[in-house]
Amino acid sequence: MTDDLGYAESRAVLIGVSAYEDSSFPPVRAARNSLKAMREMLEDPLLCGWPRGRITEISNPLSPVDLANQLSDLAESTTGVLLLYFVGHGVLTPRGELCLTVTSTNAARPKITSLPWETVAEILHISNCPARVRVAILDCCFAGQPIPETLGGDVVAEGVYTLTATTRNKTAHVVAAPFQEDACTSFTAELLALVNEGVPDRSAWLSLSELYPVLRHRLQRKGLPLPNQHGTDTADKFLFTANAAHPSHEARGHTAAPEHSSGRETPYYLPEPDRREHTRPSTAELDTAVLSSYSLPPGTPERSIALAGVAEVLAATDPKRSARLFAQAEEVAQSIVSLDERARTLAAIAQLLSASDPEHAERFFWQAEEVARSHRSPKVQVRVLGAVAQLLSVSDPEHAERFFGQAEEIAQSIRGKNGRARALIAGATALATANPARAERIARSFRVAYDRSHALAAVAAALAIAHPDEAQRIAWSIRNVSEQRTALIAVAKALAAHDPQRAERIAQSVGGTYEHADALAAVARALAAHDPDRAERIAQSLDADRRRNLLVLVAGSLAVSAPDRAEDIAHSIGRDPARSMALALVAKKVAAIAPDRAERIAQAIPDGPWKVLRTTQVAMALAGTHPEHARRLFSQAEDVARSIPRQYEQSQALLALVEGMALSDPSHAEVIAQSLRNRYLRSQALEVIAKKRPPARTQNLQRTAPGLSAGPRGVS
Repeated sequence: MTDDLGYAESRAVLIGVSAYEDSSFPPVRAARNSLKAMREMLEDPLLCGWPRGRITEISNPLSPVDLANQLSDLAESTTGVLLLYFVGHGVLTPRGELCLTVTSTNAARPKITSLPWETVAEILHISNCPARVRVAILDCCFAGQPIPETLGGDVVAEGVYTLTATTRNKTAHVVAAPFQEDACTSFTAELLALVNEGVPDRSAWLSLSELYPVLRHRLQRKGLPLPNQHGTDTADKFLFTANAAHPSHEARGHTAAPEHSSGRETPYYLPEPDRREHTRPSTAELDTAVLSSYSLPPGTPERSIALAGVAEVLAATDPKRSARLFAQAEEVAQSIVSLDERARTLAAIAQLLSASDPEHAERFFWQAEEVARSHRSPKVQVRVLGAVAQLLSVSDPEHAERFFGQAEEIAQSIRGKNGRARALIAGATALATANPARAERIARSFRVAYDRSHALAAVAAALAIAHPDEAQRIAWSIRNVSEQRTALIAVAKALAAHDPQRAERIAQSVGGTYEHADALAAVARALAAHDPDRAERIAQSLDADRRRNLLVLVAGSLAVSAPDRAEDIAHSIGRDPARSMALALVAKKVAAIAPDRAERIAQAIPDGPWKVLRTTQVAMALAGTHPEHARRLFSQAEDVARSIPRQYEQSQALLALVEGMALSDPSHAEVIAQSLRNRYLRSQALEVIAKKRPPARTQNLQRTAPGLSAGPRGVS
């Protein structure tokens, strides 16, 4: 593309750090792959369409000062769209400030040897960067730390959109080092996959804010850390990519993209499609991929889907080997114990095949259906069919509709009124994101008012992230006041991580003194992990019991990023057991990185019935990495336990200590267990130790405690 077609004023800056001088930071080969893959996606003329000359790639920068100067120079010269992408380690200062690492970063001095986010925010601020649109994508640990604050800090960062791999205080995910040779980081891999697949039933061009709900759903479905986003002004309307799932995608050619929201008068154009052949993996790379697949745990969806992925790549060049791998993938899928996971895995393999071999894909879809229908219980059939349909709802709506239809048909055939209602509610909930109108119709079809209200509440909660307006409308339409409040609370909880301000407003709107407080508490619990400031503010407005419970969560969330503040919050909780729980939670969170602090906090846990249990929990957290600290805490816990005057309460405390020590110090745990006077508690203590011992030693323990498993736990 030539500059006069619209990119002359724009710049994409891609920063990747995969190698480090400080051994505290393990190398991240996946970051190297992510940097390369992100550039390829941006340059792809059928997707983002950036000209190669408008992309600056910075790999393994050595000096944070040089990196800041280079970034500043590029920002000052950009007046159209400035896109910043960073992948690598993210670290926090003792004050909880995010820093982006460079190759020379010293883990002990993050603020002066890394690039602090506040410096990047200043570079991106409108007074320093004339770009009409500024976009930041951060793929690193603690990436959500700048959210919900504006990127410019105390000043308005007008026109900025930020997308992060995690929420606040959360680490990012990457596969284990042996499997990183050809892998991207998990967040970037899902973003790339989503852009390449597109979003069905959406416009021809997609903004990042339109991609976000689908991206979040994909990550959540795989159990990966949840992303976060924050946009101001019109930046979230920046048209990031062509929609690969749109009917016009294959034959777009010179079709003009709509004007971006950057305020520029010249529209962006998609260049002539690049007809070059995509580079296929080498035989050695494919062999490595197969070996990596075999290294995954047997009988798991991950192993099955990995084998199917390699088989799909081989289909064109080595069909015989591809067929063998597909057969192995199918065999692994069929061995999965969980009915839900087995059906979903077969459907996922069918998705891989749908483009290259639709006939073979249909067979896998049929197998997924067979698995779903194999259970005797119609209610389980409905649940499994709904789970498969939910998996397919974004990428394959046609098959998703088929599974939804079957789930609804089975649910309607259930004879018992209560069973039929529960099954239909489950089906409507699974259907909500893909087809909200149909889900609402199913929910409103119930004749019994309670069932109808319950179904609408479930659908509203399922819709909250993808369709918040619809979710609120459905919740407010419920006539039963109690169910309406339940629905509003569910919607607010679902929205808390995505749109905390809206979630809090919804909670504030819930009527009834108890229900109002319950709604705010539910939102605060959901916010504690990624927005502890807001969660603490809400907690302080509630009654004493709710406040104490919420402050425990807030203290735990702040433990790594702001340990001093976390300690202060824990100590501010006036009564046990909440205070002891908070102190123990903070200590466990910092145990690996600050063992002295963890031990000090544990020693500050108030004396009382909870002292032994909580101190033991902290000692267990320290045992693997700092055994000397753990030994001292175990010893302190034993002294406290033996000082308890009542014999049975003392035995209960010592039993808790034995359970904690059984793995790290089984010999002393056995001494304590043998000293217990209560026969049943002694048997249970020895049984705990036996599970951690080699077989021969376990037999000796069993001979010392005949009837090892006899007697209930609470018998004195």
